[in-house]
Amino acid sequence: SVTRMNLNGPKMLVNSDGSQIDWEFLITDMRVNVTSKTSSGAMVIGAEGHGGTLGLEAFESGNNTPEKMGEIAGKNAKEQLQAKSCPAGKFRALVEEDLVGVLAHESFGHLSEADFIVTGGSPLTDKVGTVLGTEHATIIDGGIPDIKKFGGLWLPYDDQGTATNQTTVLEKGVLKHYLHNRG
Repeated sequence: SVTRMNLNGPKMLVNSDGSQIDWEFLITDMRVNVTSKTSSGAMVIGAEGHGGTLGLEAFESGNNTPEKMGEIAGKNAKEQLQAKSCPAGKFRALVEEDLVGVLAHESFGHLSEADFIVTGGSPLTDKVGTVLGTEHATIIDGGIPDIKKFGGLWLPYDDQGTATNQTTVLEKGVLKHYLHNRG
């Protein structure tokens, strides 16, 4: 299956601090899923996708055409059909950069958001200054990434009208900041 989503249009924000902000936002996303069945009847899904603050031209060449994403998703499904279960345990891993970004986003990004921190719903609550990773790990959140180089979403302001900037969440393995903007 192929799914494409487009969101675009004006975003306006007025708040009691006197902010009156408007900008045009654009999000385009395409996902391809290939479903296969193992000989025992178990279903596996191979997936591939691309998205962010992009126009449709981002899907016209390279690995981002629907056809190429379909090939990659099919290859992923085929690999899953032949895959063996991984042993449980703690292992060292060499991980490709896109997956590192996803892991950082899921493990530190969401768990550092203010709503999880102030309610105590995050395991990172009260952990600023704590060593949580290797000295080789630094995670920086920014609302205005280099879209052509890294992809992602262009968010010049948050939903409270505060201009986005870079926040160092984890520096050399130490939790430095949460993702909130008002104290």
